[in-house]
Amino acid sequence: MERKLSVPSLRLFRQLVKHGHRTAIVTSQTGYSMTYREVIREATRVSTLLGRTKGLLSSSSTPSTFRPIALLAPRDHSFCVGHMAVLQAGAAVVPIHSRNPPAETEYILRDAGCQQILLHPELRPALEPVLRGLDIEVVNLLVEGSSVPDANALPSYTADENDDTVGPGPADPDVEWFDMSESTDAMVVYTSGTTGRPKGVVKTHAQ
Repeated sequence: MERKLSVPSLRLFRQLVKHGHRTAIVTSQTGYSMTYREVIREATRVSTLLGRTKGLLSSSSTPSTFRPIALLAPRDHSFCVGHMAVLQAGAAVVPIHSRNPPAETEYILRDAGCQQILLHPELRPALEPVLRGLDIEVVNLLVEGSSVPDANALPSYTADENDDTVGPGPADPDVEWFDMSESTDAMVVYTSGTTGRPKGVVKTHAQ
C-alpha cells in the first residue's frame, strides 16, 4: 500500500490538492508535463530528504524555527518541485539565480544563514568553488524529466478567491494534513539595489 502524502494545511497546498488532476507544468522544449498531484507527490519525496523543521509552531515562525534553505535549479519543473519541497519541510525558500556571480551567491548563503542547499546536479560544478568555503549540507534535487532549463516552464496557478477555509484541507484518501500557519516564513527574496550588498526580505505564506 502506498504511503499517504504528508501535506501542510496551507491555502496553496489545499488548492493544489483540490485541483490535483489538472496540468500544472509543461516544459516547452521537452514536452514533459506534471499535474498538481504529481508535483505534490514529487515534492513530498524531496522534502523527506530535507527533513521537517523541528519545533515548528502552528501559530507563527519564531527565531528558533526560522529555517532558510537555498534552492538552485534550472528554470523548469525541477525548480517548482524544489520550491514546494522546501515549503513542505516547513522552511523558507532562498532562491539562488544560476547567473549570480559566485561572490554574490556566497554572500546570500552566508547572510541568510542557510545550512542546507537544494541543488540540481547540473548546476553543481559552477557552484563548487563557493561550496568549498561554506559549512553547508548539499541535498541533490533529482526530478524525473529535468534536463533542459526552460524559462517558460513555470506553473500557471490561480488561487480560488472563494477558498477562505482554515485548518484541514479537502478530503483526500491519499493525503495526510499537518498544521502550518499562513504566518510561517515562506521565502527570503534578495534584491540588489544600485549600491551596497543585496538585501534579503522575508515573506510569509500570507503575503
